[in-house]
Amino acid sequence: MVLHALSAVDIALWELKGKALRIAISRLLGGRFRERVQAYATGLYFRRQADSAAELAAASRRYAGEGFRAVKRKVGLDPDTDLHHAHAVRAAIGPDVGLMVDVNHAYGTTTATRLGREFERLDVRWFEEPVIPEDLEGSVAVAHALDLPITGGEAEFTLITTDGSVPLAIIRRTVAGLSPRTIAVSSLRGNNRFAGNPSLPSVNPDSRSRSIHTSSGKQCRFTQLRHG
Repeated sequence: MVLHALSAVDIALWELKGKALRIAISRLLGGRFRERVQAYATGLYFRRQADSAAELAAASRRYAGEGFRAVKRKVGLDPDTDLHHAHAVRAAIGPDVGLMVDVNHAYGTTTATRLGREFERLDVRWFEEPVIPEDLEGSVAVAHALDLPITGGEAEFTLITTDGSVPLAIIRRTVAGLSPRTIAVSSLRGNNRFAGNPSLPSVNPDSRSRSIHTSSGKQCRFTQLRHG
């Protein structure tokens, strides 16, 4: 709770500094790399439906129809159901729209690796938090077993660990993408190979603006727009 409160202060200080210096936050964070960012839709959550695969397919088709070139959905019910739903979504959006999956660390190393190989066949763009964040060795094993990029960092609440070091997941290159809480670390250490995905809540214009500034920085490749 304390760290969440501190993050609000941190955001406010960045805004105050930008306004005082009349400099865009994107420049304060290291420089603007692009003028436009690619948004993806997320909102394909678990629902109690008679035919959940059909409902997910319809929702993803709707997002693609709205112009989104990528969608992300939650998985983690069980491997067979996850794969069934992923096939339904891929069939609905076709091969030209990106598909990502977010496991929220629901699986162990063996299951995550097996499921990841199936997702590779569906041309999934990234595999988010396949195992619990504390299981660094498991994350390493999954990352090394797959060609599919692994993303994570949502459970990292500080830029620097308590002993003053950079989180091990970054040092060991376990992940190919990072959450908003950790994207600054790669810049601080001169490592810009990670793709961040700042969340862009659709109900908060101020938060949306901040996320766009963050996404325009050279560390980021995508930004996320929440739906429903």
